[in-house]
Amino acid sequence: FIVRHAERVSLTDDASLLSAAGKKRAQELKRVLAGVPLKTVYCTEYKRTQQTAAPAAEGHGLKAIVTDSGKTAELVETLKKVSIEEDVLVVGHTDTIPELLSGLGVPGKFEIPKTEFDNLFVVTPREGKAPLFHRLRYGR
Repeated sequence: FIVRHAERVSLTDDASLLSAAGKKRAQELKRVLAGVPLKTVYCTEYKRTQQTAAPAAEGHGLKAIVTDSGKTAELVETLKKVSIEEDVLVVGHTDTIPELLSGLGVPGKFEIPKTEFDNLFVVTPREGKAPLFHRLRYGR
């Protein structure tokens, strides 16, 4: 499962935290993924991804693993080593998610508008084949 961080206070301040709407969306992500047996949660070094990931991670008794947003290719390699049976959540950014999807073998080009926070990408690896892929929406 791959999502962009939830709404933040400022679109221009790179260190911006989640807004009230973003905190609600993070709680909604927790609700949506409550029935999924998450094994691992990844987010970047930015507080907004950590704040988005925290409710879902905590709901599964996990602590999010913080990765470097500039090392998306390394995260892709880590994800490729995960067992097909394991469910993982990754919280990223408009510029890291397309690289993640491509690196995981999802065909096509992806662009996430700066004003969109409700995408929920589901990538299901398949041995020897392109992954199954679904682009869903969650929250308001």
